[in-house]
Amino acid sequence: MKFGIHNPSWLFGSDPDEIFEAVKRKAQRAEAHGFTWFSVMSWQEEHTP
Repeated sequence: MKFGIHNPSWLFGSDPDEIFEAVKRKAQRAEAHGFTWFSVMSWQEEHTP
């Protein structure tokens, strides 16, 4: 059986310039612990009024 992680938010800390790096670190940790996929929520879905 394969497992993955879904990242439901793009909100990480107070510095928007760190968002990509924070998501990348999360995906790398998941991979290091044996997860086989990592998905993310659509930015437009999260921020559309």
